[in-house]
Amino acid sequence: MKKKTKLNNYYLEMKEHYLEVPYYQEKRRIRVLLPKDYDKEDWASYPVLYMHDGQNIFYSKESYSGYSWKIIPTIKQHKELPKLIIVGIDNAGSNRLNEYAPWMTDVGTTPETASSGGTGWATAAG
Repeated sequence: MKKKTKLNNYYLEMKEHYLEVPYYQEKRRIRVLLPKDYDKEDWASYPVLYMHDGQNIFYSKESYSGYSWKIIPTIKQHKELPKLIIVGIDNAGSNRLNEYAPWMTDVGTTPETASSGGTGWATAAG
């Protein structure tokens, strides 16, 4: 008979770091959500999920739309998921579209999108 193991993948620790973004000469917030007992399980290895638009990932109060992507509740509700490390990389705020698009666009329907883009190559070259 196969032994059942209780899945306990609650994420309790968030670490915040700031890294230099050379193409904007600024510091960018990077948050790392660690699984419970990460520091006690030095024998374990974990997959890492990197997510852009870090302001939208964890907390609704930081999201541009007022609603987060609900990552923490989602992983708590789905205990079948393996323990993993989640890295949220904040975007450049008002320069978000410029940062993500490698060339200029003129097809947007709003002033923000009608002439945005062009520095995505620097993001990719990182």
